[in-house]
Amino acid sequence: MEEMTDYLDSFTTYEIFDNRDELLKWVWETAMRHGIVVIIVRSDAGGNGWKTTLVLGCERSGTYKPYKNQLIRKGTETKKCDCPFRLRGRPVSTGDGWRLNVVCGYHNHEVPENLEGHAYAGRLNADELSLVNDMTNNMVKPRNILLTLKEHNKDNVTTIKQIYNARQACRTSLRGPRTELQHLMKLMERDKYVYWHRRHEDSDVVRDIVWTHPDALKLLNLFFTVLIIDTTYKTNKYRLPLLEVVGVTSTELTFSVAFAYMEQEKADNFTWVLDKLKSMIPFPDVSPHVIVTDRDIALMNAVEKVFPNVTQRSIMVVEHRFNNPLYNELRGLVSRNALALIDGEKQRINYVGIDSSACGCTIRNTHGLPCACQLARYVCMGYQLPITEVHTHWMKLTFNDGGVDGPDCGLSVQPECDEVLRRFEELDLSGKVVLKSKMREVAFPETTSMCPPPDKIKTKGGIKGKFKSKYSTKRDPSFFEHVDAMHSQHESCSTQPAGVQSQPRCKKQVTILDQLPSVLHPFIVRVDDVEADGNCGYRAIAASLGFGEDSWPVIRDELSRELVHFRAQYIQLFGGVDRFNQLRMSLFVDCGKTVSVDKWMTIPDMGYVIASRYNLVLVSLSKSGSMTFFPLRGHPKSSHQIICIGYVYGNHFVQVFNYS
Repeated sequence: MEEMTDYLDSFTTYEIFDNRDELLKWVWETAMRHGIVVIIVRSDAGGNGWKTTLVLGCERSGTYKPYKNQLIRKGTETKKCDCPFRLRGRPVSTGDGWRLNVVCGYHNHEVPENLEGHAYAGRLNADELSLVNDMTNNMVKPRNILLTLKEHNKDNVTTIKQIYNARQACRTSLRGPRTELQHLMKLMERDKYVYWHRRHEDSDVVRDIVWTHPDALKLLNLFFTVLIIDTTYKTNKYRLPLLEVVGVTSTELTFSVAFAYMEQEKADNFTWVLDKLKSMIPFPDVSPHVIVTDRDIALMNAVEKVFPNVTQRSIMVVEHRFNNPLYNELRGLVSRNALALIDGEKQRINYVGIDSSACGCTIRNTHGLPCACQLARYVCMGYQLPITEVHTHWMKLTFNDGGVDGPDCGLSVQPECDEVLRRFEELDLSGKVVLKSKMREVAFPETTSMCPPPDKIKTKGGIKGKFKSKYSTKRDPSFFEHVDAMHSQHESCSTQPAGVQSQPRCKKQVTILDQLPSVLHPFIVRVDDVEADGNCGYRAIAASLGFGEDSWPVIRDELSRELVHFRAQYIQLFGGVDRFNQLRMSLFVDCGKTVSVDKWMTIPDMGYVIASRYNLVLVSLSKSGSMTFFPLRGHPKSSHQIICIGYVYGNHFVQVFNYS
């Protein structure tokens, strides 16, 4: 008999609830305090002779009903255990309100101490969901959102996975019926981003897309001297390379210039992106002086093509404090970072002097700042360092575009609009429709017909599974490897120690009936074999119970629970704790791995456990001796069930059917 936990007193109440929702709220709060999850089993609205009734029960009530012709997957089980816990709510016969009655207050399973990680208990209520949405819109990290929820409610058992799901639902609701690219275009237009994109020929699939913020353009027009360009690996949903362009200010702080998703990391894609980057600079005679890359050959070729006069090299940053009259003309006009670099060169004067070969003039060539040999000449003559020796890059200390972005900047699209209108008037009807659709996407980008690229097939590593995929990168074995494998299997079988019998790897091809006592042959209807994988004993039991032999993991789990619940009784039966622990550990196996000999089912020990757990009579047939097992607790029902298994070949169990 299974252990029962009584919660009758916890759910007994004489309170009259105002409505059905108040009753449900009280039940769920009471259940949560005791580590129980209560669900609605049946709800009848009344009518046609039926009374209005609300039946509540434990989430583990009832039994699992598999889909038709569907086998239970290995390593899985159901949490349904036919728990008898029941509550019934009904409207009071006189007046308004609902009353709650306890039909059965018992649970036939262990109740957890807490519901941490439970899918139902961790649901977010309306207030918590609103908080998650607000924090998501304010770019708060998921782990910080979870910490905030737990600070507001110490009983909160939400997991980080549920936070991720809530964030995704929030983003999906914001997008609405728009496609991903339509939503992207709408957001860019809303925040006044500058962007370009191009598609595949004769297709709406996007190929490359580049975007930047207006404030980033202002910074680029001020600090265009040094740019850093690099790409990340294919880590996004569509596995497209992400190109990032970073600039450097006069205070040696970095800022993002632009981003781009590219179809491939090829020179053509890099060239298109850099052409758009070049068009962001309004002055034709202005271009970057130094571009730092990671020596990507395709990117370097594109840089050389778009910016032929640029120098591609790396930049070293040095920081140092300064205080000297030499910098009187510079102080307040150049950045402190530039003064720190100059002061570092000044420390080299003592052993460099005015010798340019010993100096190397590195800082002058890379940063546009005076080097040690230049500083030595000014120091020897007692002159102050003039401002003309410092590159203009280091003199930009304010976020001011100098009126470039004002109404008098000189930029206008009127000539282009006039030309488009002239071409529109000259085209026929079909041409006008095409041109209008193109202009509509420019004016209303959220109506774009572009679609994202298809998900690329992942080819990193071999495809897990029984059959090799055509996209697998794992090579086919050579013929000699098949031969060596066959020889190694043969040698391992021939050198197996005596007393350890190998588990058959395939179904028997000889007559199994001959392995059973001949005196019982007239009473045996048929013998069904099961797969020989080390779980054959439990497969035979599962098939005999009507579960199907693939339900052997369920049998192992239920027998383990039987041993735990009646530990003292089985320790006495098996003659000690050591044998009890050995049998219990033999029930734990990994479904995807080979089952060792110590995990096989053993008779007679497991015979008592099986008969007691399922309250039936178990018959084990074998030439070495047949045995019958009865339940240890109570006795079978009047219409008792008898199942029969056979032990054949000294290492395998089968299912046996006999005459009733």
